[in-house]
Order: sequence, then C-alpha cells, then structure tokens
Amino acid sequence: MSNQIGRKVEAAIAFESSRGVGIAPKYALGKVDFSLYDKTVDVRNDNGVGRIEDSLEKFVVEKYAQGSIGGVLGANSALYLLGLAFGGTPTVGAAADSTYPWTLTMSNTAQHVSGSLVTKDVNQTLIHKLLMLEQLEISVDVEDAVRYDAEFVSKVGRVSGQTIPTYVDDKAFTKRKTKIYLATNVAGLAAAARQSIKEFKLTIKKNLTRDSGIGTAEPEDIFNQSFSIEGEMKLNYTDQTVKNLMMNGTYNALRVKFESENLIGSSTYGDVILDFSKVDFFSWEPDAPNDELVTNTINFKANYDLTNGLLNAATIHNALSAA
Repeated sequence: MSNQIGRKVEAAIAFESSRGVGIAPKYALGKVDFSLYDKTVDVRNDNGVGRIEDSLEKFVVEKYAQGSIGGVLGANSALYLLGLAFGGTPTVGAAADSTYPWTLTMSNTAQHVSGSLVTKDVNQTLIHKLLMLEQLEISVDVEDAVRYDAEFVSKVGRVSGQTIPTYVDDKAFTKRKTKIYLATNVAGLAAAARQSIKEFKLTIKKNLTRDSGIGTAEPEDIFNQSFSIEGEMKLNYTDQTVKNLMMNGTYNALRVKFESENLIGSSTYGDVILDFSKVDFFSWEPDAPNDELVTNTINFKANYDLTNGLLNAATIHNALSAA
C-alpha cells in the first residue's frame, strides 16, 4: 500500500445501457475535489442484559456509496453531468467542423439514466454501478473558471479491472464567455441582451431515494423523486429592476450559455445552452458595504410551463462522437 495525494485519484464515467449493469468508462473526468466513498446503514443490539452498557453488538444492514466530485466544467464533462441531471439519454447529430451537436431531454420518470463510475488511486481500482446524480451545482464568478460540484449515490465500489481512458481537452468554460439572458418568454431569448452578472449559481436537485428491501444488503434500485432547479444571481445595484422581478411576481425565460476558451475544430467552440421557460424570482437581498460597490442578489426557480415545459431546450456542442 502506498501514500498518495488527491491528484492521483482518478475518475471516469459512462452511461449505463441497463441500470446497475457496469460498463467500461468512456470519459475521464478532470476533478479538483473527490469524496465518493462506501457507506453503511448500521443497527445495534441494544438489549438490556443486567448491565448499564448501551450496546451488545452492531450489524451492517445496508451498503452503498455516496459523495461528491467537483472541478472545472467543460463541454465534454457537461454532457455526462447534465445528461445524468436531466435523466434522458443524450442524442447526437452529424458533426460539423469536428464538433458534435448533442440534445438533452428532461425525463419525466423516476428512473433517470444511470451511470458507471470507475475510480482509481495508487492502491485500487473500483467500479460504482447504478450511479445516480443527487445534485449538480454549477457556479461562476468574475475571477474564476466555471465550476461544478456533483453529488452522487451508487452501489458500493467493487474491485474492477477497468482502465481509465486517455485524458482529452475538456474544452473548459470560464466567466469570459459565459452569458446569461432574460426575456419575457422563450421566443424573446434569441434577441435578448446579455445580463451583467457578477456571480451565478445553478442548482439541480433530484431527491434520490435508495430503494432497499428485506433480504438484501444493497439497494435494489436508486430512484429520483421530485425534481427542482433553482439558482442565484448577483448584480451591481443600479436600479430597482431586480427587486421588481420579485415584488411584481414576474416570470421570465432564462438562457444560460457557456462557451469554451479553446477551439474544437478550425472555427467552432464547445458550448452548453440551457433555456428555461418560466423562471420566478425570490429572496432579493442588497449588500451595501461602506467601501465597496453596492450589489444585489436574487434567487430564481425554474417552473414547469404547460406549453414549453421546464426545459425548453438544452444543447451541447463538444468533441465527443459517442457517450
């Protein structure tokens, strides 16, 4: 056994064709943080036997894995993270300029697409089957790259002979080419002006539940339940526009666009475009420090729209021909 630093821990992912059936990893994820490890549900025999001590023995009744992976987001990694988030298996179109167009869909089921995650360090290689996304947070501010933090739940890691694929340029996103748009409705997003945002956060929650049964020590399945998308925007406080979004109960369509710093082909960049049909605003909060610019922050929530759905459109352009 060897000592190691966190940079030696590797993770690679793939979508499963059949839930819980492990598959060879197809994409190596760059990461900054990693905490996906095995966990147990324990019960104790607390029978009294004429003594004051509170426990006779412990039993492990369930085993699973849970934890997070975080890092800089790019056009390639976004395909897997957002695919697991929205739950429909992504579909790919014909390439142009070495760039592949992907379409993401929101799955209206309790069994979203699952993944397999292979993790490797200097001591072992494990495969986590039935990998389900619990929460995905995407954040960006004026001094950083676009970052993700993804929380997963899966079956316990099992020793594997799988190997980590070769790393490729993820086509990373930064604040420089991140654009946020608001419009009265989805039809107005194409002509909408870019918002001057200082900080932005998007959080997708899926409220997973481990479906356990009597007679087994592992969950039989991992289901997603109620689905929500919320976020936060911070802007300079120059007028009452942001406050009035909350006070007037205004709905807007919201477009979030990330574009890569590096080219894929000769003239095409990687990107992610997410269009939310019906967003409301709440929890407006100004901040007025004496010696700094006054800012205001507002939260938003994506609603299901009867005409256009919650997610009106979700596309990715990247260098991957398959996933």
